[in-house]
Amino acid sequence: MVFQSYAIWPHMNVFDNVAFPLKVGKNVRKKEVAARVEKSLALVHLEELKDRPATNLSGGNSKGLP
Repeated sequence: MVFQSYAIWPHMNVFDNVAFPLKVGKNVRKKEVAARVEKSLALVHLEELKDRPATNLSGGNSKGLP
């Protein structure tokens, strides 16, 4: 669970929200960031929603979540 009010960046999609901590203050290569994000999204079954605006994930199945 992620609290929407302060834990996501509404101007970024799901992929970019997950990648953000790896890009800020870390020395992680772009390919490694992408691999970690893909693995994390697959773990929670959200890989198909990576391009969706992060603000469109709430609402349960009414928004098309698995």
